[in-house]
Amino acid sequence: MDLPASWTRNHITHNGKSLISFSYLECEMEDGKFYSYNLKEVIVDSTLELHTSVLEKPLVNSSYINVKKSIDSVSELEDYLRQLNSLKVCQDGVLDQLRSNEVAKNQCDVVQEIQKASHCKTPSGRRYSENWLMLCMLLYMRNLAIINTQCGFDSEFFEAFSNFLNKKEEIYKHGLLLLDEISCRESVDVRSQNLTYVGL
Repeated sequence: MDLPASWTRNHITHNGKSLISFSYLECEMEDGKFYSYNLKEVIVDSTLELHTSVLEKPLVNSSYINVKKSIDSVSELEDYLRQLNSLKVCQDGVLDQLRSNEVAKNQCDVVQEIQKASHCKTPSGRRYSENWLMLCMLLYMRNLAIINTQCGFDSEFFEAFSNFLNKKEEIYKHGLLLLDEISCRESVDVRSQNLTYVGL
């Protein structure tokens, strides 16, 4: 079988079924490590049905090529792979538009991390860039700085307490004032599903 350049053929098994995967891999280097993912992939099952995906998402229809659901011959599969190979995939189109419109770098980093997170099938497969980690730390420190964490007695407490006691009968104004001390520990977690902070 004649495959387009840079395409590979692999035999895979899913739910006990033998499948053939034709894929076009892309590699990215991040923090000194290489990560690969399927830019384009076509999976053929035993009934000659096709399952096409681009950027690891199912491709149901396209205005550029005829997305086939099944094939009848090897030559038809070769022709379909050539069509899919010629399909241009814009990976960083949104980022390019943001940069050309002079959007702040921090905001571009946020969009880039959202795109990368959408490609991960499991949370454990996520890798964060140094810029993103630094931005998260800066936001964390800034948020702590605007929180009023003043300790001790509220200056208006005794005035409010005096007003409360003035409404009571004399017999109810006698009692015992019990003071207790508690210790609070700072704890903030990042919820990676929606990129929000939990805790204080």
